[in-house]
Amino acid sequence: MVTPLRLVDFDIDPLRGFVPAHDPLLSLPKPFDAWDRVAAQLPLLIMTGRAQQALQSMPVLDASGLADIHEQRRAQLLLAGFANTWMAVKGAPTIPTAISVPLIAVSRALGMMPITTHATVVLGNWRRIDTAAPLSVDNIDTILTFRGSIDEKWFFLSTLGVELAGAPALQHLVDAIDAADASHHARLATALDQVTAIIGQITTAFMRVRESCDPYIFYTYVRPFLAGWPAPGVTYDGTGVGPVQYNGGSAAQSSLLQAIDAALGIRHDHGLTNGFLMSMRDYMPPRHRAFIETAGARSRIRACAADERAPPGLRISYDAAVSAMDELRRKHIGLVSEYITKQMPAHATAVGTGGTEFDGFLRQSRVETVTAKIGTAKLGTAKLGKGE
Repeated sequence: MVTPLRLVDFDIDPLRGFVPAHDPLLSLPKPFDAWDRVAAQLPLLIMTGRAQQALQSMPVLDASGLADIHEQRRAQLLLAGFANTWMAVKGAPTIPTAISVPLIAVSRALGMMPITTHATVVLGNWRRIDTAAPLSVDNIDTILTFRGSIDEKWFFLSTLGVELAGAPALQHLVDAIDAADASHHARLATALDQVTAIIGQITTAFMRVRESCDPYIFYTYVRPFLAGWPAPGVTYDGTGVGPVQYNGGSAAQSSLLQAIDAALGIRHDHGLTNGFLMSMRDYMPPRHRAFIETAGARSRIRACAADERAPPGLRISYDAAVSAMDELRRKHIGLVSEYITKQMPAHATAVGTGGTEFDGFLRQSRVETVTAKIGTAKLGTAKLGKGE
């Protein structure tokens, strides 16, 4: 008998999904005061041109003194933010010891990359305004920002809203995987219908970025602090690490959409998509990455829905879920055009914060999504024109 998947085994909360079950810490113990002080003043230090001096003059603190994963996660958020700040304001190929030594140590302890990622600046970068009220986009503020603007805060918080909107889908995906294993068509169709509805809610949450994040401000003042380490790479002084190249923060580092793809059997095997998406898993928390890999290996959802013995309604439910993912990706392309492509200087190459040329990547992702539909598979390979 196949052991059912349990979200708790992958550090996934039934209500919050990939967002930590415990609210992030708002401060570190006294020995790490220096990090908290710099983080609290970071926007002001950047604005006045004093960030470089402040970061370089911090004491080299021993990260082994962090007591648990909650303290490690806060340290990772702050130190990775310091590293990205250093690269944005200094542009030097070496990150100073005061940042690099503890950042490498805490990153290794968490199994994370030593750079700002979706997991640090979105999943772990929030606090509830009213601690007695439930976690929601309307009840949170950021912990760390680079510029401190409403636009930057909303970019991070609305992205967290996408994660929260999609959180209920994860249990339905697990239920769908179990139903497919048992060839229980009715239960599988019900789970898929739930997933479809939630993907629609994810899309709605995704579009909320427009409410308080101006595209020009994002592109000009926020995006540089989310960039990765380009060739020839960056050295982490005092650690023996480097020169290394890392991708910048990217929506592709979210475990949510990759988990839905993996469970639904939406495959991204093309040269434009596969390598980048696989590499983005390296920037996810290890157990979240393990969930995607396990769900992808275990899932028989598509095979069960495509089975000729399955009722037609099941195939309709499956294709509806895939169509919802296609619509989400269509809207994503529109936002990328609005927030990046239209803001770029003439003749510049359209490269995302994750470091990939995103136009071809996003369009190929849509082609691969539509191709997963059972109806499409029977008709032949899907094609999307430029205007679609």
